[in-house]
Amino acid sequence: MPPLAIRPNEPSMQKLSHAAECPIYRICCRGDQWSPLPVSDNPYNSHKSSRLLIEQTTGEAISGAGVEGPFILCPHSASGLEAIYWAQKYPEEIEGIAALDISMPGYHKDGFSTFEDYAVSFIANSGWIRLIPSDSLCRELSSSELTAEEKKLYSAHMYAHRGSKTMLREADACEKNVQTVSNGEVPTVPMLFFISKQMAAVLSPDNPEWYLSLARNYTNNKAEYIELDCGHYVHLEEPDFVASEIRRFAEKTNGE
Repeated sequence: MPPLAIRPNEPSMQKLSHAAECPIYRICCRGDQWSPLPVSDNPYNSHKSSRLLIEQTTGEAISGAGVEGPFILCPHSASGLEAIYWAQKYPEEIEGIAALDISMPGYHKDGFSTFEDYAVSFIANSGWIRLIPSDSLCRELSSSELTAEEKKLYSAHMYAHRGSKTMLREADACEKNVQTVSNGEVPTVPMLFFISKQMAAVLSPDNPEWYLSLARNYTNNKAEYIELDCGHYVHLEEPDFVASEIRRFAEKTNGE
């Protein structure tokens, strides 16, 4: 099996790491998501796109660690844009993509708004966020797969970085990222999409099929698609199944 390059550190990835006969790497990009990187050093500080994030951080991390691909990427949510761009820009480095309910071209059909991001940032930085039970803010903390110590560390990390300028800059860059990916060709590497039915019902209650068909429309039905009756964190809510399917996909991809 080829190496797996993953973003989330979730139960399904832990299960996969125990079962897979291949190296698994968790990629933490500088300036992305909950990164503690100072704003002055943040690739997103000037509202820059996935292009800079992939080329300056992921490339540096992989080459610096002496890790060799090609890889199967396992992105979740917004990091799907980075995975798609990586496959567009450097297809020789990517063996396949196992997408965990990701964002992609067509996802933001109603436009872009950062109001919620800035509202959450205010709540977090004012300290009010500590009045909200942590497990209601992060579905990961409700998982029985994590130890008490892991949940404690996760909570501390969330309270420290949830309202950071890093996250706001990433939200501001979203529209540019989508445009960058939309301007590129659809990746030709094998792809497996896990799609949340509950997310479809939340985002488009009158027409959930719009969300469920996003991946099929983007790839012109040339990939694999699995619809799951669970929330957006498919790898958290169905860790055994997701880990099993990623392993199957990786073995199949490696044999092609």
